[in-house]
Amino acid sequence: MYKYIIIFFLIFIQTKSQVDNKLLVNDWTKVKTKTIDGSKDLSEPFSISKYYNWKITPKQICMKTESIYVQPNGCYDYTIDKQTLRTTPDSGYRIIKLDNDSLIVVEDVKGKTEKDKVKKMWFVKTSKIIDEYKSKTKNDSVLKATAFFTPTLNNYLLLEVAKDFQKKNTYPSLLFKGNLIIYPKIKQIDLLANEEKFNLDKNFLIIKTAINKSFNNWNLDSFQTFDKIYIPFILESKMEKMKGGMTFKGVRIYFFMDDFSDIPKVYGPKMEDLELAQEYFQKAVKYLQNKNYDKAIDFFNKGYELNNSKVDALYNIVSIYSALKDKPNMCLTLKRLKDLEQVDGTYLYNNHCVKN
Repeated sequence: MYKYIIIFFLIFIQTKSQVDNKLLVNDWTKVKTKTIDGSKDLSEPFSISKYYNWKITPKQICMKTESIYVQPNGCYDYTIDKQTLRTTPDSGYRIIKLDNDSLIVVEDVKGKTEKDKVKKMWFVKTSKIIDEYKSKTKNDSVLKATAFFTPTLNNYLLLEVAKDFQKKNTYPSLLFKGNLIIYPKIKQIDLLANEEKFNLDKNFLIIKTAINKSFNNWNLDSFQTFDKIYIPFILESKMEKMKGGMTFKGVRIYFFMDDFSDIPKVYGPKMEDLELAQEYFQKAVKYLQNKNYDKAIDFFNKGYELNNSKVDALYNIVSIYSALKDKPNMCLTLKRLKDLEQVDGTYLYNNHCVKN
């Protein structure tokens, strides 16, 4: 009845038609991701959840997660195997739909078959998205840029700032929100922090001076009609001691972000946390096999807290509470799955926990 480390097998219908390369070779921007059972994809990296672009050439697929920068995060050779865009012998993307404006793909990875784990992604041709934004803003003189409609940069914006801080062997402690303001008609650029105290800070002024010189590095081909373009950001600069006596130094600007709590999400869980989460999961399974249910629940919860994409832990907790006939706690756990937009968890919650 409930999921207990269950594997769902997915059978794809094979089609005889071949992919139309003339349609495939294009610039695509992701607009939605789900798993194939319709659940929210909790394993999707934070950056990809905000912006994800594929530029497909006849031989390569280039992927990027920062719309501001022209350079992709990485490029990979691919082949077309029937309906699958294959990047390695064991992985690729099965093309479900391809037409002039849209591309829908399903992850095709050897050994990955659970229906709430396999990703389905919807892409729209980037030029269509840009044309729609142009149409909406054609009468505007001021633009607040978005990840989907923004001027782009040819190189890393804070490279010279980082070099300057490195020479001084110190990185100031700065964390603030602001706007980068571009004036296309008078060919100027400015930096403004939301809190006035930062605008007067000497280290902020170093960053501001460097950014003021960056106008020629911006591509403004689609933005010449605007008087002002606002690009929101968070800037973080820090130097801190890490475990083992190492020192981390860095300055980074996060475009189109307005919540400081989102910064750690960019980097994702630490490797040691993921490894510990897996250890907890394995311990929980052993406790479950030995019918030590309290310990099993405890370790499933500990593992989930360290790696909250591993919802199998919650489903196993549901199974334990069901076996113990503890409906209140079973429903509390199912409510967690429902809130995480998990299809199976929502179905079970609605059918077993909601009063008619």
